[in-house]
Amino acid sequence: MTAKYEVLAETIRSRIRSGDLPQGEMLPGYRVLSEQEGYSPGTVQKALQVLQSEGWLSVTPAVGVFVNEPPAEKPDSGYLVRELASLRTVVDELRERVARLEESTSRS
Repeated sequence: MTAKYEVLAETIRSRIRSGDLPQGEMLPGYRVLSEQEGYSPGTVQKALQVLQSEGWLSVTPAVGVFVNEPPAEKPDSGYLVRELASLRTVVDELRERVARLEESTSRS
């Protein structure tokens, strides 16, 4: 199960990637953001801390939280494993289709 702050962080990352949250834009405060997104202020704070540590956001004390240019993303440690598993599934499906095609053409 994914933690709520991780879900919120991914939502904000997606909004930055799409340009919905452009570089330089100041985010609302924790309380306003928690009301807008439906999370507790603590969850919002944790999500923003994660995004700051990843380079997505900059915090200026007593001023606010600002959107940075999206950082170059590094694949997480399980990325290649998931991609390989996905490719194996596709290859297995293709093998099954080829076998069915061979079987149907051999009957003809």
